[in-house]
Amino acid sequence: MQIKAIILAATLWLLTAPAKVQAEPAQVLLLLSYDPMFPTSHLIVDTVRHTLESESQQPLQLHVEFLYSKHNNNAEYLAKALELLKMRRPLAHYDLIITADDNALRLVHYHARPHLNNTPVVFLGVNDANLIRLVRGNGGYTGQFEGLPGAEFMAWYRTFFAEQTLRVIADGRPTSLADLEQIKAASRGVGQPINILSLTKLSWSELAQQLDANTDPVLLLSSYRDRLGENKTFPGALRFISHTTAAPLLHVYRHGIGRGIIGGIVVDHRQHVRLAARQALQVLAGQRINDIDVNWSTPAVPLADKALFAQYGLSAQLMPEDTLWLNDEPSAWLQLHQLLLFAAAAMLLFIAPLFWLWLKWQQSRLRDQQHRRQLQSLQQALDAVPDIVFIKDSAGHYRFCNAATAQFLGQTAEQLEGVNDRELFTAEQTAEIQHVDRSVIDGQQRRTLDEWIQDSSSRLALLQTTKTPLLDESGAVAGLIGVARDITELRKTQQSLEHMAHHDGLTGLPNRTLLYQRLTYALQMAQRNSEQIAVVYVDLDRFKDINDTLGHAIGDLLLRDVAQRLHSNVRDSDICSRLGGDEFVVILTQVDDPQHVSDKCQQLLQALAQPYSLQGHLLSVNASIGVSIFPRHGEHIDELLRHADSALSQAKSQGRNRCCMYDASSDDGQSKRANLEQDLRQAIQQQQLTLVYQPQFHVGESAPRRVEALLRWPHPVHGHITPNEFIPLAEATGLMADIGLWALENACLHFLHWRRNGLELEKLAVNVSAIQIDGHFARRIQQILQSLQFDPHWLELEVTESLMMSSTTEVARQIEVLQAMGVEFAIDDFGTGYSSLSKIKAMPVKALKIDQSFVAGINSDPNDYEIVRAIILMASSLNMLVIAEGVETADQAEALQRLGCEWMQGYFFSHPLDSDTLFNQYRR
Repeated sequence: MQIKAIILAATLWLLTAPAKVQAEPAQVLLLLSYDPMFPTSHLIVDTVRHTLESESQQPLQLHVEFLYSKHNNNAEYLAKALELLKMRRPLAHYDLIITADDNALRLVHYHARPHLNNTPVVFLGVNDANLIRLVRGNGGYTGQFEGLPGAEFMAWYRTFFAEQTLRVIADGRPTSLADLEQIKAASRGVGQPINILSLTKLSWSELAQQLDANTDPVLLLSSYRDRLGENKTFPGALRFISHTTAAPLLHVYRHGIGRGIIGGIVVDHRQHVRLAARQALQVLAGQRINDIDVNWSTPAVPLADKALFAQYGLSAQLMPEDTLWLNDEPSAWLQLHQLLLFAAAAMLLFIAPLFWLWLKWQQSRLRDQQHRRQLQSLQQALDAVPDIVFIKDSAGHYRFCNAATAQFLGQTAEQLEGVNDRELFTAEQTAEIQHVDRSVIDGQQRRTLDEWIQDSSSRLALLQTTKTPLLDESGAVAGLIGVARDITELRKTQQSLEHMAHHDGLTGLPNRTLLYQRLTYALQMAQRNSEQIAVVYVDLDRFKDINDTLGHAIGDLLLRDVAQRLHSNVRDSDICSRLGGDEFVVILTQVDDPQHVSDKCQQLLQALAQPYSLQGHLLSVNASIGVSIFPRHGEHIDELLRHADSALSQAKSQGRNRCCMYDASSDDGQSKRANLEQDLRQAIQQQQLTLVYQPQFHVGESAPRRVEALLRWPHPVHGHITPNEFIPLAEATGLMADIGLWALENACLHFLHWRRNGLELEKLAVNVSAIQIDGHFARRIQQILQSLQFDPHWLELEVTESLMMSSTTEVARQIEVLQAMGVEFAIDDFGTGYSSLSKIKAMPVKALKIDQSFVAGINSDPNDYEIVRAIILMASSLNMLVIAEGVETADQAEALQRLGCEWMQGYFFSHPLDSDTLFNQYRR
């Protein structure tokens, strides 16, 4: 009886299970987007826990989970993270969920909601106002909006640096873009010039060059990933930037101030989190969550490093009275406070032994009457634990097993009493288990290890096992305590997430991130062994034509076959990667002779040129290759890739289907661009540009009611040059305004000709570039329409999503004038930019055109399907017309019709037609 009491008591100590439960506590889950090392993670967790425990009127238990999704915010990653979370916790058993940051709220709303049993959700740290309005409208949510103290920060900035331009470092993450817009708005409000250093356009080395240019102050808004995809943690980015520039570093968040950043007006995260926790307490106290308003006001506080203030010669007297100072000398009161704390600690050390003696006396008095109840409660608690818990004596016999252990081994706890491992497992497994047990008992040290163990159904399971020596009252080892958890599925999920982060989702080849890691190692080994490495840049010739003619599904199958052929034609020591689109990179290691590289590239070209059989289509595709050699053409990754890309351009220009080695003397990219620009100017003068028209059909009708005008350039030498090539060039050189007016006038002339001769279309859609809209744009359009006697109601101007969301006064004024004339507007390629629903509702938009990238995947990608459905529902609620672009198959058209889309265009209905062909084909 005494031995059993010792065993069960030791197990109770290991699992920290309470022997007596006075009341059933409320279960609260705190779900953070960040990882535990993120600067504000501990502040959020500690503040939530302290507020709940100190202000709650009822017992509660807080559970904390980290999503590691601060830089992995796509829907696929969040879905995987949810699966991992469901393995760890029963989501439906929580009374309340608190989410921190946008991604945690997105996971709960878009992915976890069906598993939560209508659990109320309180959010904090969310700066996506549209997301808040969305979840609030669905009910069951409230919380705290996190907005930047932009106006306060700019006012503070001008107090110290009014004559200097503020440089702002930001990256391309959605949170960073939202913060950047608030900073831009605040700077415009006070007339403060800013210079944005965007990591979407700069690498880390290029950022260093920009920072070294001058000593204007730097606002470190967000710096986690550069344009090349290289990630840095916040401390790593701060060290890199502070070592690069001598300029003062500023921030609008607390982290980093006092460690290299001098200060700013920052978000008061502690108060922000405390307010959210109090909202959570209101919900737990019984108040309806929909009756608790969202707090749109974010608390802010002045925070500064006093030592750095002095270093930069800034006056601390100009700071607000409520400033929180870091790295400041302790005041006399603080010294007195520390002295009192020391005295209290000394008194506590004196009283503690007396209290301990009294406590031991109380424990001995109550031990006998509590002993029996503890044994019973402990047995029930261990049986309720889903993990495997067992106890062995020093001879290896099982002396205790909980219900999970008995189920795993296929026997009852009574049957396992006194059984040895030899009676349960194979000889090989038994030898490994006994070896670990003996090391724990003899070494008297805890061990944690992963073990592959066969359960009662012969399934091989991976168990994460912790074995701890069991000591008797005299301190001698009496056996061991084992706790094991089945992590088989968890390990599979972790491996899947790791593979997703480093491999291309379509081909399975290493992506850019893994390519950089492996190439870095290969360069180090080559430099150490005085070897050469070849960087082979592969690009398919005219791959876009395959997508345009046969569809993206065939294009994806082709890319998979190309990846397989590249991978099977290189050595295991070589590296094969897909950068994106139809671009691949092959790294040939241990190169002895450059002629070997040329031979290998010819072999790759021949392998790729073999016919492909894809869903009844027999295709022949060629490729072009550019090569750079380490160290002859460069010693760094970016330099080698850039030179290989330049060689690839040379191969393309020489007729494609060939391999070119990098040659600096023939790197004529700029001259080619200049030649193309000259050809474009000549094409405008000689009227080489033409118009074709894409018909737009209403569901169930065989004749179009609307058409979209499209520009084409049939080059007399180079053939058809795509709009993706010459439109950006025209915009960059200032030619787009003249081209756009020419296209509009000629499209109107064709439209009038059709109507006069029996083809009465309702609407003519013409694309408008952002470059065209200046202070005279509306007047020019009016002059063209009046000179042609063209009814403005027939005209629809298609603009990009980013242009329509523009807040510039000039753009808004020109659109307002045209709207008053009767001209209507449509948003082209909708869904590919960042839109504000409130702005869309306020803008004069009559139609939304769903981007063809979503239409292409509507029957194969659930995300594309949901995006299209959401766009159609939103447009219907706003009384807008929806037109689907790029409809290529009957299945796509049928799916769009089911979702309520009434207008479509694409190759399934008609290819773009010239004016005469369109007229002859559809006139009555």
